[in-house]
Amino acid sequence: MLIGGNLKRMTALAATPSFPPVRYFDGAILFWEEIGRELWDVGIDLQILKQRGILGRIAGMLIGKLT
Repeated sequence: MLIGGNLKRMTALAATPSFPPVRYFDGAILFWEEIGRELWDVGIDLQILKQRGILGRIAGMLIGKLT
């Protein structure tokens, strides 16, 4: 499975019913992109996904161009 989108939007939805169940990330490829944010903001968002248990379940990560 391929799951992803804009990183800031994903983490904003992570604690809501609109976010996919964590089990959907088992073996999935997580893709994301980000525009106009500092690297430390990106690090915080990735930490949120880690704390939600997502990064430990994925098979890989595809990162789009960071501008």
